[in-house]
Amino acid sequence: MKLSSVFNLKSKKRKLVGAVLLALPLLGALGAAGVYATHKYLKGSAEEAWATQKGRGPDMHREYMEFDAFRHAYTSARLTQCFGKSAARFLMDMNEVLGQNHTAERRKDSFNNDASAEIWGDRNFRGLATVDAGLSADIMSAMQDGRVKTDPTSVPSSYQHRTYLGL
Repeated sequence: MKLSSVFNLKSKKRKLVGAVLLALPLLGALGAAGVYATHKYLKGSAEEAWATQKGRGPDMHREYMEFDAFRHAYTSARLTQCFGKSAARFLMDMNEVLGQNHTAERRKDSFNNDASAEIWGDRNFRGLATVDAGLSADIMSAMQDGRVKTDPTSVPSSYQHRTYLGL
C-alpha cells in the first residue's frame, strides 16, 4: 500500500493502518529477540544431539574440533528449517562475529554453516522441543565423509562465503 493511499482511507481504517505502522518496529524487535533466543537454545541442544549418537556429552579436551563442527552444522540446519536460509545465515554470521575466532576457524565454521543449511535445511521440521536424532546421525556421517569439516585446513580453497555482514 502506498503511503499516499493511506490518507484516502476512512478514519477507522487510517487509524488501524497507522497503529500497524507504529507497531512494526516493536514487532520486529520482538521477532528478532525470539529468533536470537532460538539460536541460543539450539546451540545448547547440540550437546543433547551429540549425546544421541555418542551416548554422552562431548569431551572438550579430546573432541573439541569435532564437536565444534557438529554444533555449527546442527545449529545451522535447525535454524534454516525453522526460519529459512536468509535468517539462518544472518544469525550464524552474527555468531561468527561475536565469537571472535581466528580467520581460518571462522572460515571453517562458515563453510559448515553453509553446507549444512544446503544439505539439511529443507528437511522436515519437527519442532524445537526435541532433538532431531536423525539429523544428528546424518551430521556424524557427513563429518566422516568430509562434507562437514573438522579441520580448518580441509576447507576447499575455492570456497567463498557470502554474508550479509561484510565479514
